Amino acid sequence: MYISEKIVAAMTAWCVAAFVLAYLIGPLLETFTVLLLIGLIVVREILDMFTPSRLKERVDAFIFLGLLVFVLIVIRTVLLILNVL
Repeated sequence: MYISEKIVAAMTAWCVAAFVLAYLIGPLLETFTVLLLIGLIVVREILDMFTPSRLKERVDAFIFLGLLVFVLIVIRTVLLILNVL
């Protein structure tokens, strides 16, 4: 089994666990997004020395996309608190 296949298997398991946790904890989208982003960052840091740079760049693209979604969620939450939305 290749490293990339192990990463996909680990992230799939984490996505399922994050979805279950998000369903049990509270607001589904916000919690799921944060847990998914945490999982991506942890996988990226753990496998840093074992993966080629091309694979790191792919994971980084997903992390940046997750950060963008996270920022949008934070902005939406702030606007809800300020009673603008």
